[in-house]
Amino acid sequence: MYSILVADDDEGLRVALSDFLKKHQYEVVNATNGKEVLKLMEHKIPDVLLLDMVMPHLNGIEVLREIKKNIHYYMVYIIMITVDDSLESKVTGLDCGADDYIVKPFDLKELLARIRAGIRSIEARNFAFRDPLTDLYNRHFFNQNLVQEIDRSERYGMPLSMILLDVDYFKNVNDTYGHLAGDELLIEIASILIHFCRVPDIACRWGGDEFILLLPNTSSEGVKILGQRIIEQVEEHQFNQVGKITISAGASTLEKDQIDLFQMADKALYKAKDSGRNRVIFL
Repeated sequence: MYSILVADDDEGLRVALSDFLKKHQYEVVNATNGKEVLKLMEHKIPDVLLLDMVMPHLNGIEVLREIKKNIHYYMVYIIMITVDDSLESKVTGLDCGADDYIVKPFDLKELLARIRAGIRSIEARNFAFRDPLTDLYNRHFFNQNLVQEIDRSERYGMPLSMILLDVDYFKNVNDTYGHLAGDELLIEIASILIHFCRVPDIACRWGGDEFILLLPNTSSEGVKILGQRIIEQVEEHQFNQVGKITISAGASTLEKDQIDLFQMADKALYKAKDSGRNRVIFL
């Protein structure tokens, strides 16, 4: 079920939109002002955001600008709702990151058609940036956003950590049980990784049996603890067909000094494998 966040300070409109959208099998959450929109999105990212341009605390344009600073909201399709039918108003909203707009008063059937178009756009974005097997982000998405996260880390003085993982003796799994069993194992590992991820984190299938986690605002101590928990969870898990397997991981953190996060995590992963596997090494 697709989720829609309805952001409007008009209670009557919110109720009408919510009832209408729920009848069409959408999950609906409501916000009454701009600050509430951002707070709700920190906990659950909607598929579609219906955003009124005139709201208290933060108006629609201010909300758009905040949303576009966060790469994790890239998949959200934003339809701005405005009473201003002027070209300038529309251009401003679209330039700030809205995908579409609709002018009050509007026909609910037209809005529904725009939402359906937005969902088709979301599906296309997912196809471009998701790994088709595990549904994690793919390498292209990761590379596109790593620079932005490093810049954010340096600008705000927050640590940024990374974990690079792969399956121990994965070739043996494919040789013994077949590639379909190997694929199922990778799907199960992806599910474990998602369980450990917060909303700001990026979980990615790097390629083959390699995975990577990008962890904003996570210290060196925090990434060590997380890496160990993931190692232990995989070791304890009973995988379908395959049974028990282990993984190895390398971790790194960008704090005060500029380092190549991926290069350090990659070196740490090789060290984890050389020193016996089934462990996380931090460099």
